[in-house]
Amino acid sequence: MYEALDLSSLSSLVDVNSPRPMPSGFEVKLPTVLKQYKAEKEEEKNENENVVRFSFLLGKHRDRHLDIVGNEIILLSKRHPLHYVIFIVKRWARLIGCLNDIDVALKRISLTRRNIPFCRPLGDGYYVRVYNYTHRVDFRRFYVPHGYKANQIRPTTNGVVILIEEWNDLLQNVIPTLHKRYPEFTFGL
Repeated sequence: MYEALDLSSLSSLVDVNSPRPMPSGFEVKLPTVLKQYKAEKEEEKNENENVVRFSFLLGKHRDRHLDIVGNEIILLSKRHPLHYVIFIVKRWARLIGCLNDIDVALKRISLTRRNIPFCRPLGDGYYVRVYNYTHRVDFRRFYVPHGYKANQIRPTTNGVVILIEEWNDLLQNVIPTLHKRYPEFTFGL
């Protein structure tokens, strides 16, 4: 019934303790697979950093909002999504440093009705300006055209203008709430 199995005649059997032959190309495929796996994990990590952590609506019109994405704060308009300003941590710190100056400039303009220019740099070509007669605060990137002097800056279309009611909402409600929820943006305030 049962036949004896002669192991010496079977060439396909391999001793378990002997080193196993690797299939051809295995040495190349394993590092490639590991690299792809690491790249996918990095993508997932980057996607998680680009998720909006929180969003604050400004004013009663609710057109402009402040989004926190990763380590950046983005001020943008719903009507014009291509008009935005990104506040990296350093730029946000400079804005926080000049909040009182901006508020004083807005109040002085509303009281005197005179042309009082106000413009402060936020870094990397971004500036905050207060418009005189329209009572608006403008956050915008500026550039120096080719052939012009360094002090002859021109505004780009990359920026957001907020109304005085949106500014007051930002100053009184949004910034204190943002600093409570996200202490990494407080800078020891």
